[in-house]
Amino acid sequence: MLYLYVDNLIKKYKSSFVKQFSELMDDRRQYYKDIQLDVIQNLQGIKACGIYTLVFFIGFVQMFWEKEYNWSYHFTLAFSLVVVTVIINLLTRIKGYVDTYKDRLLPNLLGMFGELVFIPNPGLFLEANIKKLPEVRKSKFLIPYSVYNKSSLFMYNINYNKNGDGLTGKLENYKFQICETKFGWKKKNSFIPAILFRGIALNINLPAEVTSNILILPKNCDINEPDKYDLLDIKYVGFTDKHNIYVEKEVSDCALLDVQKFLNRHFLERLMNLLNSFYAKRVFCSIYENQMVILLETRNILFEPPSLYKDIEDIKQYTPLYNKITSIMTFIEMFNKLAFDLPDNPS
Repeated sequence: MLYLYVDNLIKKYKSSFVKQFSELMDDRRQYYKDIQLDVIQNLQGIKACGIYTLVFFIGFVQMFWEKEYNWSYHFTLAFSLVVVTVIINLLTRIKGYVDTYKDRLLPNLLGMFGELVFIPNPGLFLEANIKKLPEVRKSKFLIPYSVYNKSSLFMYNINYNKNGDGLTGKLENYKFQICETKFGWKKKNSFIPAILFRGIALNINLPAEVTSNILILPKNCDINEPDKYDLLDIKYVGFTDKHNIYVEKEVSDCALLDVQKFLNRHFLERLMNLLNSFYAKRVFCSIYENQMVILLETRNILFEPPSLYKDIEDIKQYTPLYNKITSIMTFIEMFNKLAFDLPDNPS
């Protein structure tokens, strides 16, 4: 029944995404194509070629004041100037395209999944998001490092945290935040932090406190045998051969039954789906009080823009985004069902 439940969830999100994406492109297709075309023309259009040609000839200007000039030197100088100009133009235009995607298209795509709001990294100015969530814009930490310190996932006291892009969301009674992040710790007089984690962080606010704290850790990590925790004998092919699962020591039989109620193959299957969707190597997870912290160790970025040279209305370009967001939503809904035994048919 639970496999059918997940299958229905995936069908629900897919049909909704396809329908709303089609409606969005019908309404704003030309607008998004014009943005894409403008960037391409600035990279390789007549104007860009004119600038490159002008820069090339600048490399030869000095020779008019030289009594003996070196053609090889000036050609190398001119060529180098053109290469530098092309690189600067490329980086500037691509960054502009990515920022425009995040400002104009991404919020609409995320809205197709429900109450999701894109939060830009602290260095990216997006007016629409500042108006919606000014309090978030003022904060550098979408997920504060106090959350990581309480999680018992690391031996060190984390005092350094740098976030990238992220989002906030709400599903049923669950509020959650997800962001690109790297964090670690540094000594009092040190300028260079020791990085403990780099990847994607997901923090889920649970509607009720758990009866026992749980840790999921990669094998051979810094904490091989966490204090005050017992190793659980749970087997799931493809996951428990690389990760260990721990439960707080001296818990009551009732609390242990509550843990086993949701900590099963269905939960681990959705957790593996998160791993695969974000191309993560391994996962750290802590469930404590009314929090669930999931850390996906990956170099994959959270919001990859569509290719500049492919059709912007090709829905296949948004498959990575769809897979990532769907994996989060189905994970939360599955956990909700396992913990609170909801009806089998998602609405």
